Amino acid sequence: RRYLGNAVVLEPGNPRHIFNMAIIEDRQGNRDAAMSLYEQALELDAVSSFALKDSVPRDKIYDRLAILRNQI
Repeated sequence: RRYLGNAVVLEPGNPRHIFNMAIIEDRQGNRDAAMSLYEQALELDAVSSFALKDSVPRDKIYDRLAILRNQI
């Protein structure tokens, strides 16, 4: 997480860093943090110039968010 945090500081417009942080939180069972980071990655991807290169997997994020939201 620390290295991804550093990556976000160096490239604040890169949604892939936020997406990777979301995966870490998700795998550690931190549902709320994961959902927030997935949503941030989607928002950043929509407005980022990085989206023109290698976009985050939006379909997978939407699917995962649906699963996490139904675990309430």
